[in-house]
Amino acid sequence: MPIGSEWEVFTVDPDRVVAEGDVCVAVGTYRGTYRATGRSMTSRFAHVWEMRDGRIVRFEQIADTESFNAALR
Repeated sequence: MPIGSEWEVFTVDPDRVVAEGDVCVAVGTYRGTYRATGRSMTSRFAHVWEMRDGRIVRFEQIADTESFNAALR
């Protein structure tokens, strides 16, 4: 989804970042206002990055997608 063009305001605020070995996990909150509807959303997220030789080799995102969907309607 083109965040910059479709969301008037969109922030990613990590509350906690934990790293161990080649794995890094961030937990936080997305906030945004969808331009087309003017509706705002707040969604919790978890991001998991796996690194190898200083490069990201895997990324997983877990988020409350219904919050996004509600802002789109």
